[in-house]
Amino acid sequence: MKHFFFIVIFFIPLVVNSQNYKEGYILSNNGDTIKGIIDYKADKTNAKVCYFKTKPGAETQSFHPEEIAGYRIWNEKDKETYYTSKEINIDGNSQLVFVEYLLQGVMNLYFYPSEKQNYYILEEDGVATYVTKQADVLDKKDGKEFYRKDVKYRGILAYLFKDTPAVAEMAGKIDFNHKSMINLVKKYHDTTCATGEACVVFLGDGNKRKAKFKFSLYAGANYLLSSEIFIWYNSDMNFDMTKVNPLVGGQVVLYAPRISQSVGVVLDASFSKLKGSFDGYARYHSVANGYRDYNYRLELDEFSFSGKLGFRYTFQTGKIKPTLEGGYSYSTLLGNKLKETDLDDPSKSEDSRLELVRKYHGPYISAGVDFKLKKDNYIFCRISYEKNSSHADGSHGIELLGIKTGYTF
Repeated sequence: MKHFFFIVIFFIPLVVNSQNYKEGYILSNNGDTIKGIIDYKADKTNAKVCYFKTKPGAETQSFHPEEIAGYRIWNEKDKETYYTSKEINIDGNSQLVFVEYLLQGVMNLYFYPSEKQNYYILEEDGVATYVTKQADVLDKKDGKEFYRKDVKYRGILAYLFKDTPAVAEMAGKIDFNHKSMINLVKKYHDTTCATGEACVVFLGDGNKRKAKFKFSLYAGANYLLSSEIFIWYNSDMNFDMTKVNPLVGGQVVLYAPRISQSVGVVLDASFSKLKGSFDGYARYHSVANGYRDYNYRLELDEFSFSGKLGFRYTFQTGKIKPTLEGGYSYSTLLGNKLKETDLDDPSKSEDSRLELVRKYHGPYISAGVDFKLKKDNYIFCRISYEKNSSHADGSHGIELLGIKTGYTF
């Protein structure tokens, strides 16, 4: 298991130093715009600082809320995310921060993630209303556990819009997220705007705030570099294994795009074929027949299941993306199908009563290339190495080289 912690330590700097640059521009305090690329990080980081480059490869500049009026980032399909420098007051503390500008209209809507909780700021005629939501709390009633949800924000919003009944009714049922809040304030604007002018919605990638899953299916083969598959309590009975074995499997990779586009958590499940044999010799003694030599063969024909937990780093290099992966593997033989044959009399063949060592575990590493086809679809090819052991000291196990190709959808 210590190998897994080494792999985690290796990937931590990749997450911390990962970059997610998008096209955009900064707004200077005197009204000028400077185009370039901006590192689109997590919400709390974006509220504190803007990391800006005039072009790829240029030196990174950092701007704080007092240094610029704001910045905008273009996302997919020409949508944009807009951060503006604004002084806010939370719990009696005034501070200058970057707030995310969600909607501009009769009432403006902003979003700010503090260290403790998230706030939506609704501002009309210079008067700001702050709404937040406490985390759900586990409670118990009549011996049954349930989560108590904080919905006080609904009452605050319903009171705020009391003069527009349709909006107030909507506020009483609203969820605490970007989409719901934007729809609420937009409805208020459409109801009260005297000029009929449409409001401006800036949010460009609300879905990317959530975790993103990628699913893959693959097929390939494992090549056994060495193997020590043996019988319980007899490690001298080591099987001679078939070197090349077919492999099929699937993967789920979890990404948090706003934290890192490159680093993901990998869950992998695969099945492979294992075939091998062991020729043995034993001497038996009986009162009636005396000593008897017994030459026998044990034949193994099994499927192996392997589950893996690891991390993947994908280099963002265009349509062809190299990948590195590492983690920990747990494998088990599915069953105990051992056939035992008397070599002196091959007609005597039966299921053996001997039991195989079935469980193996150890580290794995992988490298490969993803070829982009469409927006989120790839074909890939990867080579992996893993060393699984049934003993804590690393002895007695399977060492293999794998190659696989598959499709990500």
